[in-house]
Order: sequence, then structure tokens, then C-alpha cells
Amino acid sequence: PRMWLDQGHLDMLNQAMNMQTPQWLEFQSECEDLLDEVHWGGACWGVPGTALMYLMTGETAYLDRSVEFMHLALDEPSSGNDAGHGLYGYLGLGYDWLYNVMSPSDRTAIAQKMIHWSNHVWEEENGNGTVAYGQDTDHIIMTGSAHLMMGAALYGDVPEAVNMLDRAWWIWTRG
Repeated sequence: PRMWLDQGHLDMLNQAMNMQTPQWLEFQSECEDLLDEVHWGGACWGVPGTALMYLMTGETAYLDRSVEFMHLALDEPSSGNDAGHGLYGYLGLGYDWLYNVMSPSDRTAIAQKMIHWSNHVWEEENGNGTVAYGQDTDHIIMTGSAHLMMGAALYGDVPEAVNMLDRAWWIWTRG
């Protein structure tokens, strides 16, 4: 993983897992629940926990569920979870953290989903760079960070990643 996780962080988390700390047990319980249900906030919410559990435990049920969540995530915010209040950037985390263990077809499909989301939000909600949502701080933070996480995850894989990073910067500097 390139984003937010390195071997030092994984070692620290594994130590908590091995010690069965209260924080670890709570996290484990929440992730176990995600194996059978979708978080009330949408599929994106389940991606980082299940991906991290896979990285820590190697249990393929968590890998499969995290990839399933990434496929379940809505392509267009207007389909039920607007861009300003959904954690679409978690698709980027899942893509980055599970890159080496996802199938090529999953990587391609999830990359295309992130590109589609970015284009849709940019065109429909940011007016191709004319609407910045001034005082709507949720929208600025959520869409800006989603573009950033997706762009960083896809950087080096697809040329659209640079557009996503540029869009994140535009949103934050004009929002």
C-alpha cells in the first residue's frame, strides 16, 4: 500500500491484534458485521475496514467483501448518496491497499468506476470547474478528498489520475 499504510503501521496494528486490545476487539467485531451487512452509510463505508482486516489477517473473506463493496459503490452520487456526503474516496484506499491481490479485471472495473465518478462529479456538481460550493464545507472536504484519494491510488495506472489530482486542488483552492 502507498496511502496511509506502511509496514510500520501494519506492524503496530498487528501488535494490537496479537494483544487483543479493546480497540482491536471492537474493530474486529465491526468488520465481522460487515461480512454480512452493508453499512447504513453505503458500500463505500465498508471498504477500508474489510481491506485492512484482510491485510492484517490474510482471511480471504475480508478481501472478497472489500472488493464486493467497491463493486457495489454507486457510480453516480445522484443514485442515492450525494458526493458531498459519501465516502467515495474509500474506493481509492481499497484499490491501493488491495492492488496486489485483486484480479486484473477487478482493478480495471474499479478504476473505471472511480474515473466515471470523478467525471460525473466534475461535470454535474462542479460545472467543469465553474462551481466550487463556497460554504458547503462537507461537499468541499468530501469531494476534494475523494478526488485526491482516487487520483493518488490510480497515479501511474491511468492518465485520468492527474485530472483527479488537479480537480482535488481546484476544489480546495476555490471552495
